[in-house]
Amino acid sequence: TNHYNVADAAVQTVKAGGDLLLVAHNPKLIATVFDKLKAAVEGGEISENRIDESVERIIHLKEKYQLSDEKTSVSNFQSINEKVEAILQKIS
Repeated sequence: TNHYNVADAAVQTVKAGGDLLLVAHNPKLIATVFDKLKAAVEGGEISENRIDESVERIIHLKEKYQLSDEKTSVSNFQSINEKVEAILQKIS
């Protein structure tokens, strides 16, 4: 953060071989990062082939771990939380 803004860091990450970028701390940055990456591809700084390589790796991992884009239901973690609390009370 002392040397790059998030969008520039995202471009450098992709150029260095990164396949996934997590930008969640500021929703406005998502569009900024997307626009910067798109401009880098359109300007030839990042090749479309480089993006395709990332997509292929991501698809391969999703297949390997049987992941899909379907939404999953939210689990009820209450019983787990209760067990954790009980353990914490025993050790404190």
